[in-house]
Amino acid sequence: MYNLSIKVFILLISSFFLFPTDVSAQVVINEFSSADTSDWVEIFNNSDSNIDLSNYSLTDGSESGNVKTFMCTLSSKGFLVIDWSNKLNNTGDIIYLRNNEELKDCVSYGDGAGKLCEGRESIDLSVIETNKFGARVTDGTGVWNIVSLATKENPNDRSVRDPSKICFTPTPIPEPTQAPTSAPTSTPTPSPTRTPTSTPTSTPKPTKTPTPKPSIQSSPDVLGDTSTDSSGLSVNEISLGLITPTSTPLIESEKIGKIPPYSYFIAGGGVIFLGLAVYSFFTSRKTSYNNSDGQEENSSKHEI
Repeated sequence: MYNLSIKVFILLISSFFLFPTDVSAQVVINEFSSADTSDWVEIFNNSDSNIDLSNYSLTDGSESGNVKTFMCTLSSKGFLVIDWSNKLNNTGDIIYLRNNEELKDCVSYGDGAGKLCEGRESIDLSVIETNKFGARVTDGTGVWNIVSLATKENPNDRSVRDPSKICFTPTPIPEPTQAPTSAPTSTPTPSPTRTPTSTPTSTPKPTKTPTPKPSIQSSPDVLGDTSTDSSGLSVNEISLGLITPTSTPLIESEKIGKIPPYSYFIAGGGVIFLGLAVYSFFTSRKTSYNNSDGQEENSSKHEI
């Protein structure tokens, strides 16, 4: 009985060192396709809790690694298929699953791209032929096998998949932000506006309108004398001692001293009328005198 217990212990220890990634991994490589151009890899969450895959990555045995990353959270017992079109070699390759730099799982086939999974002494699978797939017999923990029918994104035992077991993107919960305390805003005191001082406007003094003075004309010494003072100015031409031009000239000063021609006719007619009156007077007197002398002669004759 003692010897049996020792053998079981040694077997468990050997299994731990021979398959370290299979025992310790929670997210593992579960199935893949490499013989067709539409290469893909399926991973499986073998734990009882959701796992954030944002730090996980897939690489192959090439120098570049053909890195594939994921930005989702894989549900417990959920599947995620990663399209890796034409990246896996037909003759053989090796597939690594890492969380940051920590190796979580590994599987190799064919020539393994010249590499072996860590802790293993041989390739896991032979060359995958067309219409063939590499898959674990039991999801998450079973040994690798080559199968003819793929169970992509479904349980490998062909049982019904729970549709809620997916890789989802969680809705980010916004962190509560402290409402900013509004600081009292100082209201600037408006500067008093200076009232503009009105500039006194000088009132113009009224200009006296000059009263025109008539020009002084020299009177002629002799009736009919037409001599005039050539320096005489018209009434409109005298304005505060300044000569103001006018559009209508007044009667020239030399014409003021002249007697109109009709005055001579009036004066001559008056003289004639006066002569006739004098003549009539004397004629009347003479007739009256003669009559008086005739009556006296007749009276003398009668007395004789």
